[in-house]
Amino acid sequence: MIYQKKIAVTLISELKMLLLEEKITQQSIGDALGIKQSAVSHLLSGKSNMTLEQFFTLCQMAQVSPALLLKKTETKIAPQEILTPTQEEALYKSPLHLICYCAAIRPIKSSELKVLNYTESKVESALVDLMKNELIKYNPKLKSYIQIDPRKKYLSSGTQDAQTIRSSVLNISQENFFRNNDPVWRQTKFNYVSLDRFTIPQTKEIEAQMWKIYESIQNIQRENYTMGYQQSEKMPIRNIHIMLSTPLTED
Repeated sequence: MIYQKKIAVTLISELKMLLLEEKITQQSIGDALGIKQSAVSHLLSGKSNMTLEQFFTLCQMAQVSPALLLKKTETKIAPQEILTPTQEEALYKSPLHLICYCAAIRPIKSSELKVLNYTESKVESALVDLMKNELIKYNPKLKSYIQIDPRKKYLSSGTQDAQTIRSSVLNISQENFFRNNDPVWRQTKFNYVSLDRFTIPQTKEIEAQMWKIYESIQNIQRENYTMGYQQSEKMPIRNIHIMLSTPLTED
């Protein structure tokens, strides 16, 4: 609860600063949210809880991506720790080690991580190396590995050439993505290596489409509330699932 409270306070502070930079008044915010100016003051001071819909509206007014704002907030308040030389050596021992650590942001088994040119036994070996150096832990109940503290931000001790390994990981991801010539398969993936192929106008166009999707979701939710489908088995299948992922598997 303390961590969640810290995120909420920092998030509101960042959002408030962005609104000020855009010279957006509390009166404008109140008009957009349909609330009084005093209620706006309570929202921006943290005295009142902000709804998800209000948060998205304010992000739109501040011209900031909600996901990017949340990521920036989490990065700012994340606990930091300097890697020991042995931890850094294990983390950057090979591209596979770094991939395994990143993949362990959630519970993962060696059989689930299929990386180009690496066998399952090599994946398991890399996971064990990371576990021995207290970067990840093994959950016997789930029979999987996971980062010891996914929120923690590790700082380099300066003993390893991290950039070389990171570049190798990016090359692996790119090779895996572009070696599949199936256009149908590609349409189901959103790969990090594609980001630099977007111009600024294209990025803004994509963001505009995402906001339209969000508005559609809101309209569907309002319609469902009106028609009383929440607890009904007759609720139409109209859920929208948006998955943005960097594929490192051969699936």
